[in-house]
Amino acid sequence: VVRVQWSGRLFSKQGWGYGRCGDPECELRFRVGDGTTIPGLDEGIRGMKEGGIRRLLIPPPIAYREDRELQPLPDSEAGRARLYRTVFNPTRIANGEGDTLGTIVLDV
Repeated sequence: VVRVQWSGRLFSKQGWGYGRCGDPECELRFRVGDGTTIPGLDEGIRGMKEGGIRRLLIPPPIAYREDRELQPLPDSEAGRARLYRTVFNPTRIANGEGDTLGTIVLDV
């Protein structure tokens, strides 16, 4: 089981921060490869040592998916709704902005 403290923001939207957990009380716990987190987090933490710090730039194909809630997510329902509305905005995707809309910057 991996335990991470994290801070997430969107690459676009002026770096809107959508969530963070810098406290051991709220850290994200998961088993690498169990499918509960965005694939980019699974890939990005491989090879890290305990106590290590890494900034992950996660492109849309290995970030969030519309059909499934994957961690890490904002704590509030309103925060999750805003994240999904932004990342999966059909008008902006149709305008060719999909690659930047869904790119996530995750500090772990």
